[in-house]
Amino acid sequence: MNISGLKPFRDYSEHDVINMYASTGALQKGTLVSVVSAVGNTNVFQNTGAGAATPYQTVSTAFGGAPNYAYVTRGSVAWTVGAATSATSATGTQTAACIGMLLYEVADTNRFGEQYRYRPGWDKDEQQVVLIGDSVPIVKRGTFLTNNISGTVVAGSGFTAFAGKFLVGTYNKGHSLGTFLTTTDADGYALVALHCV
Repeated sequence: MNISGLKPFRDYSEHDVINMYASTGALQKGTLVSVVSAVGNTNVFQNTGAGAATPYQTVSTAFGGAPNYAYVTRGSVAWTVGAATSATSATGTQTAACIGMLLYEVADTNRFGEQYRYRPGWDKDEQQVVLIGDSVPIVKRGTFLTNNISGTVVAGSGFTAFAGKFLVGTYNKGHSLGTFLTTTDADGYALVALHCV
């Protein structure tokens, strides 16, 4: 199993997991994410005079390096997330709200360069991988062991998000996304208490 970014130890509730967004590109598990796009009316029945409803799914045809005359139409989730660039600015103003952390890796190929789409379905499930364009589980709250850290961890310090990483900072109740519960271990992992949105 690939444990880069997030170790198997996790303590969270399934009620704190969002499964409505796809990633805009490949990301490792343990990456903090914010919303990139989630626009449109997805309810056809309540769409009065606003034009055609925006679907939950869009169509993607380019994958696997196949020639342009040989492709398969494939649906993908229309609402997307990307690595959280900054949870707060230098003045403390919210700029790109972090909605949570990825529980699965987002990728199209395995470590040997083989397309997951052409592999048995259980392969990506065992590796905890979601294809780019598919819905990825995002957890809002919980306790996790991660090495996706920027800065020197001090137990009790807070963190915000920068480039998808846990950016170490002074704990601030109004702006921190959580707290480091330990310093980093020999493998570079620290226990964090995450609390987004």
